Amino acid sequence: MASQTWFPKHLVSPNLKIKLDRKEWIMMEKLSEHDFQKDENDLREGSDPSFSCIRLRCRSRDSGTPAFMRIYMQIPLAGAGIQLPQACSFIPDELTVLRTMTEHGCKHPPLLLDCKEASQDESGLVRGGFITWIVYEIVPGVRLGDVTGADRFWNLRREERREIQKALPEAYGKMISNGFYPAFEGADNLVWDSVNKHLYFVGFRLCNEAVPPCDKWRPGLYAVFSVAKPPSGSHWYLPTWDGNMRGWEW
Repeated sequence: MASQTWFPKHLVSPNLKIKLDRKEWIMMEKLSEHDFQKDENDLREGSDPSFSCIRLRCRSRDSGTPAFMRIYMQIPLAGAGIQLPQACSFIPDELTVLRTMTEHGCKHPPLLLDCKEASQDESGLVRGGFITWIVYEIVPGVRLGDVTGADRFWNLRREERREIQKALPEAYGKMISNGFYPAFEGADNLVWDSVNKHLYFVGFRLCNEAVPPCDKWRPGLYAVFSVAKPPSGSHWYLPTWDGNMRGWEW
């Protein structure tokens, strides 16, 4: 997470109104910021351009519907000195994923509600560099884990854990069939809506493209998402694993 912001107040201040492709949104509060500043060597090796991204809570000006907003903005190359960095266009993976899933009617990631792709003006850090807004729904339910583990999942009643475990293979298969999945998969990528018995996948800021037939549902993903615990000594993570799940904790 960035220790200081790259985003000036006129882009992210609370109560700021911004018109995107579909409607107008009102920014409410900053939630997080991450920067990926590269240098010339990174670019020569084929890296994405330098950018920072900020996540905010926002709401629709018309309906008041709350949502998440992410803004991606090109930033100067590290060590560029007084030289003007090369402005470029760039489509964030998160926008590609949410746009694709929404257009295909996949109900397991958040819906893309709005977006806008533009270039920075003369006041920007990189004149002519990209700046992209993404607005996506806040899905209902409980996030089943965080960076520390899956305690929220294991604190649920056994009956509800079983519902989630049964829902996971089908939901994962539908997501993968649309071409993408979150990078570094874990319980923090899962949100369970107990009212509608629906499992969501979240966290597509970092994601991978699915490559069939390698990327498909497999029993070892129960352990990857921390919704089942293999016994000590199990080799579930190896390609040669035979799929035997005796002794797993559910």
